[in-house]
Amino acid sequence: LKEKLFMEIGPGDSLSSAVLLYQHDAKSILIDSGDYATDDLNFYNSLIRQIKFDKDRKRILEHIKSRDQLLKICRSKYFTNGLKDLKKIPSNSVDHIFSQAVLEHIKKDEFIDTIKELYRITKKNGSHSHEIDFKDHLSGSINNLRFSEKVWESNLFYKSGFYTNRIRYSTMINYMVDCGFSIKIINKKIWNILPLEKNKLHNDFQKHEDINLKTYECRIVLTK
Repeated sequence: LKEKLFMEIGPGDSLSSAVLLYQHDAKSILIDSGDYATDDLNFYNSLIRQIKFDKDRKRILEHIKSRDQLLKICRSKYFTNGLKDLKKIPSNSVDHIFSQAVLEHIKKDEFIDTIKELYRITKKNGSHSHEIDFKDHLSGSINNLRFSEKVWESNLFYKSGFYTNRIRYSTMINYMVDCGFSIKIINKKIWNILPLEKNKLHNDFQKHEDINLKTYECRIVLTK
């Protein structure tokens, strides 16, 4: 991992990945749609104490005075404007990109552009690893598919805290392939039966094949 550049999409409430990657001499970019990462130094100091850094490096990290200083020491950058910041990253510059249950939260009308940008910034032969959760994020079912596009994509729902883009499994995979990625599906999870009767879904989703609706989680590996 030494001197490789990693990117995490959606680090969420902490910058832990920057610290963990620095342990392996890797550089990192953490990118999110807002500034959600804690600036509580006690959290980061606790993490640092658990990692086997060499003495000099650990001594420096244990005396950090701010989140910004931590990022600088760890050779990491934290961006908080989503797609806008993604467009500023140089082409063919990132070795590996990863996310954990994040891609489903990217706004639907920004999803394809986001995948195009991720392809652009990935180095030739670079790779991705993404865990994707296709369930609704309220009940772990598909109740989010009950709503019309107009209602679900409204600002009220988008800012609700439980928004997902509702892009189904095969459609999402096709977007990635169309953007140029080679793809390997790992650990695809499928319900034996739909958790919600199909006639209770909005008409737009009743048209989908059952297998597309039954797929509720997967891990994918992408290569450029």
